[in-house]
Amino acid sequence: YSYGRNGYYYTECGCCYYSENGKVGFSMFCNCASLTSIVLPKSVTDIGGHAFSGCVNLRSIVVPDGVTTIGDRAFSDCRNLRSAIIGKSVAKMGMDVFSGCMNLEEFAVSQENLNYQTTNGVLFNKERSFLSAFFDMKQTVYNIPESVAVIGNAAFADCMNLTSVTIPMSVVKIGKRAFFNCSGLTEIHLNGLLPPVCEGDCFDNVPVNCKLYVPKGAYGAYWAASVWGRFVNIIEE
Repeated sequence: YSYGRNGYYYTECGCCYYSENGKVGFSMFCNCASLTSIVLPKSVTDIGGHAFSGCVNLRSIVVPDGVTTIGDRAFSDCRNLRSAIIGKSVAKMGMDVFSGCMNLEEFAVSQENLNYQTTNGVLFNKERSFLSAFFDMKQTVYNIPESVAVIGNAAFADCMNLTSVTIPMSVVKIGKRAFFNCSGLTEIHLNGLLPPVCEGDCFDNVPVNCKLYVPKGAYGAYWAASVWGRFVNIIEE
């Protein structure tokens, strides 16, 4: 990949793309299988939705410090992506930005970023009250920090190796598709007496026989709650 003058991008597959106003456009390099590396110019401020989706041989990405926005599924299904570094100015990341990147080994955000931070491959807002995305695809057990109040849309989507997750009482809301396709989940531990509010599809493709462990005295609340009541094994502990 190389960047030419006047907003033109040239790839190894012989394709030529045009962008303007500092944007990498929607689906601009989508499914470009020959793309193995990217060096985005400092002038880029916006990476559009699906911009690099399906670039199956892309190995790494460094989002430069000038970028403020990364669109939905911008790097989704880049199945050989190993490393992603996010610059200091990113203020907004869409849904499923790195979904399907099953081999992602390194995910980090600049320490100068005022909006996001990472801890062991997990993306939080700066205050760690919002869990935005979980990128440690090989991890099997995860305890969500007690600082978290909201689990974001698609935060754990496609984490098929995850078998157990603990949700602290601090969590009050779980977003759309938060645990979508976490088909390996066998147990969920909830520490709150009141069930967190869930979007209707947040546990799609999670086995209904996944064991739901809740505090003593909380069985009725979870059984009666939308979404939680679909689990057939609700156990007080």
